[in-house]
Amino acid sequence: YIKNTIDDLGITQTEFANRVGLTNKNLSTLISGESNITFEVANKLANYFNNSVEGWINLQIKYEMYKNEESKIEELKEEWNIVKLFDKDFIKQITNKEITYSFDEKIIVLFRKLFNVSSLINLKKKDFYACYKTSIKKELSEKNIILRNAWISLAEQYSRDINVMPFDKKEILKHIDYLKSLTLKGEEAFNGEIQAFLETVGIKLVILPYLKNSNIS
Repeated sequence: YIKNTIDDLGITQTEFANRVGLTNKNLSTLISGESNITFEVANKLANYFNNSVEGWINLQIKYEMYKNEESKIEELKEEWNIVKLFDKDFIKQITNKEITYSFDEKIIVLFRKLFNVSSLINLKKKDFYACYKTSIKKELSEKNIILRNAWISLAEQYSRDINVMPFDKKEILKHIDYLKSLTLKGEEAFNGEIQAFLETVGIKLVILPYLKNSNIS
């Protein structure tokens, strides 16, 4: 629109920039689509063309939405590849839902909600859980990183529904032998007596199914 106006006026780009109050570089990047229409630029253009600031801002928004739709398609494809890393049985145990590996945006949304992220691509970040450390000096694959982050994130979601007393280190140390004795009782003790005791001393114990290929237990 701006380029057509310059051509119709029969003036140079530099001259038009001076009339509007923009730098030549700013105008050039604007015309080529390399820079955005900011509020300041929209205001100057509105004054020159005698139209509304909102109209220019809306043009920018429409352009951004168009670009977003293009990038969204690629992002969904990448997210779907992440979905396929998860063991179907694990997801069924967690969600009580069967999933297939034929592309479905609803499944991607389900996974985002499950792991509390805006995009599954975020699970690729090595420092997603900076507080999580391992003493094993081992180079992790991207797959390991994604699954570990997802597993910890899921545990974090579950932990929010658990109410505990304030943390009490002294009380824990007093009952170390008692806790050890409970571990000999088997799996049921972890979901019962151990979990109940830990809640009284400020610790949330979350039990999750093993996530295959996460390289963590």
